[in-house]
Amino acid sequence: MALQQCFRTYSTDSVGSDGVFTEDSYYQGILKATDGRKDERDRVQKKTFTKWVNKHLMKVMTDTSLTLYSLRGTPLKELGVCLWWAYRSPGVHSCTLRYTPAQRHITDLYEDLRDGHNLISLLEVLSGETLPREKGRMRFHKLQNVQIALDFLKHRQVKLVNIRNDDIADGNPKLTLGLIWTIILHFQ
Repeated sequence: MALQQCFRTYSTDSVGSDGVFTEDSYYQGILKATDGRKDERDRVQKKTFTKWVNKHLMKVMTDTSLTLYSLRGTPLKELGVCLWWAYRSPGVHSCTLRYTPAQRHITDLYEDLRDGHNLISLLEVLSGETLPREKGRMRFHKLQNVQIALDFLKHRQVKLVNIRNDDIADGNPKLTLGLIWTIILHFQ
């Protein structure tokens, strides 16, 4: 009788069809419960790390775009067009140059770090150094940019355990969170 009371405290998942307690079912129930907590923790970490990265990316103004304007405010594409237009138009003798800084911003931590550009920009802001980067959009260029960032961290004696460039370029959530956490610990 006391044995049956013990079974009543467990969920029905931990009791087999014959009414006998099975350990495997009990541990599977525990694993299901902890999976929900892990997902919640990963979601909170992703949101927190995204905010931290964006806070620092706001400090950098990379990829400044150059737009040529006439004195009348008309945007022109090339300096030759600007000079030709200034020469041919009565009353206009020069063109003004306006720089429009483009700030980097990420919305999805896993996706936006895949090409390596935001990762390199983050490291540039945190270290105050300028890093080279590949300009292309192919997978090779993305892997190369991520490798540049990882090599820079290794050069700064940041210990990276089991993080490869293809892990970040593929958007691996666990390793991307681990990389950002390592960067936070080193540069804060």
